[in-house]
Amino acid sequence: MKVRTTRDHLLHALGQVIRTVSPTPPMPILSGILLTAHHQGLHLRVSDSKITIQVELPLHEGNLQIEQVGSIVVPAKYLFEIVRKLPLGAVMLELTGPLLLTVRSERAIYRLSGMEANEFPEAPDIHSDQTFRLSSIQLQKIILQVAFAVSPSEQRPVLTGVSLAWDHHHADQIRLLATDGVRFASLLTNIERINAAPPHAIIIPGRSLTELSRILPVDETSVDIQIDNRQVLFRTRHLAFYSALIEGTYPSIDPDAFADHTTHLILHTEDLLQALERVSILAGDGHIVRLETLDTRLTLFSSTEQIGDVNEQWEAVRKLGEDIRIAFNSKYMRDILRTMACKDVSLKFQGKWSPIRIEPLEEDETSTATYILTPVRTHEA
Repeated sequence: MKVRTTRDHLLHALGQVIRTVSPTPPMPILSGILLTAHHQGLHLRVSDSKITIQVELPLHEGNLQIEQVGSIVVPAKYLFEIVRKLPLGAVMLELTGPLLLTVRSERAIYRLSGMEANEFPEAPDIHSDQTFRLSSIQLQKIILQVAFAVSPSEQRPVLTGVSLAWDHHHADQIRLLATDGVRFASLLTNIERINAAPPHAIIIPGRSLTELSRILPVDETSVDIQIDNRQVLFRTRHLAFYSALIEGTYPSIDPDAFADHTTHLILHTEDLLQALERVSILAGDGHIVRLETLDTRLTLFSSTEQIGDVNEQWEAVRKLGEDIRIAFNSKYMRDILRTMACKDVSLKFQGKWSPIRIEPLEEDETSTATYILTPVRTHEA
């Protein structure tokens, strides 16, 4: 194995995969990265047994030259740190011993002990009759809008994932759901179907989607998504991202619930977000904020014993129905608002003990989002 490339090109590829390498892997070899030089380019693969990422550096990019084919597994953390701190310019990777990789730049020479390439796990074999396509930027937006609502607790593993299912009424739409039991995110989005096999619902780990969103290009690159019974594969021209699925049945949740309301507020999204940021300074560890209305006048209030309190008032764009007095987790509300790129947001209430329905007002050509937030019971509300 003998490869010439540039420091920046190699660092970019390593940066796409390094976060997946576990600091405490179930097998020692999973602390490494598989490097394979072949006649078409350089192949990098990492795995933590649940996520596998493959990146392909083709010959025509980054001044890549393959002078000799070969493969080796080397410690991923050390290779990344070495390349990250190298000066700009050319880099050579060369096998100079049976299990010894030499990393050479203009000024420095590093030698890394490696492991046998054939001991590294193979990429999952996907036998899929379900394939659809999204643009990279659309997929990143989808992940941003739903993945934040998954549960961090492993007590109910299915809630740590995002449910994906085809919409029963539209053959070219999928619905994604996520909830931690307090907040709920639903997104209906258009897709390009590649084949028309009968779909089945799956649960994708929220962590997998978050990691995927970090390495996808922010452009119109096509991402093909293939699903089988145990795995999902997200593939672009130079990237293959495999994730194990979560087994189980996702809770039956109606995204159209709580459409009925007695109070309807329309607010400027950024005004509400910034007001919550300010009021939350004194909301304490529970992040509890109370919202009250009097005609079109809104008041946000929070307090922390022995520290102080704050209230902020401003006018709603529009208010319909009864006045409302309700408390909620400000952090959760801010998480929802940060997913929205719209000027105005709609909040619907059925009373102080019923969940709040939150929706962006401006329509998106490709998707429709709905959020539900359970209120907090306090003696003031």
